[in-house]
Amino acid sequence: MRWNGQKWLTSPVPGVKGGTLTLVSVSCRSSSFCMAVGTAIPTGNGDFQRVAERWNGSTWTIVPTPKVTGGLLTGVSCWSPSGCISVGSKNLFSPLAESWNGSRWSVLPTPSPRTNDALGRVSCVDAHWCMATTLGKSSPASQIWNGSTWRATPTLPSSESFGNAISCVSERFCFQANETKSGHTLIAEWNGTKWTVVPTPSPSHRQSNLDGVSCSTLKLCVAVGPAASTTLIEQWDGKTWSIQRSPNRGQVSMLDSVSCARVNVCMAVGDSAASNKLPNRTQPLAIRN
Repeated sequence: MRWNGQKWLTSPVPGVKGGTLTLVSVSCRSSSFCMAVGTAIPTGNGDFQRVAERWNGSTWTIVPTPKVTGGLLTGVSCWSPSGCISVGSKNLFSPLAESWNGSRWSVLPTPSPRTNDALGRVSCVDAHWCMATTLGKSSPASQIWNGSTWRATPTLPSSESFGNAISCVSERFCFQANETKSGHTLIAEWNGTKWTVVPTPSPSHRQSNLDGVSCSTLKLCVAVGPAASTTLIEQWDGKTWSIQRSPNRGQVSMLDSVSCARVNVCMAVGDSAASNKLPNRTQPLAIRN
């Protein structure tokens, strides 16, 4: 989905042959450049495929990724059209990181394998500072990339689940989002040294969580996810979070990631299905503004 400053619109996304594609993370630097990553699940026997797609202002196209056995991409962040980092896992639980130089993807060093936990999402301020969430019970709250190595941050001040989404405006301002154990939205703020949980609204009587968040300024952030079987979009105005109206397609629509290059340029991606009955075939979903 894409935001045009007034409403969210859908954008066609190319799929893959012989499989079902789900885009789980997107990063935009302008109205004419976005990068999205996800996974192609084969309909028969075969390995999952890591997929990256690039938006040029009018259409999405698939771009090649390095060959990694058993690799999954779950997060991407771009500081320019010629600079992105994507993260995920290889061999199920080992961390995976890749970099984009404007023409191709290449594999990066990853955090120490002592915790054997995958990287979830990532947010980059520039080529020399990125923060990635980590997944698993033994993980710290996140990992910081300095352009050559990773280091762990202090853990979050809560026993609730984090790791779904992260967005950083600077080295001293980040939001990390997920859900509570009871199925409500949850967001924590990073001030450069520690994490603090901030209040967020949840749709009444529906289980909801936030899988994506993007901040273009200190006073403009957008978070997305599912509320039961519908899309959920929330917005930060510098003081509070509030729920925004969002479109849906079919009986099931879910958003996994969002990126805002500026106030009126946002793109959210996820998937949808015509029916909520199994087996159902999902289709990639993009909303823009």
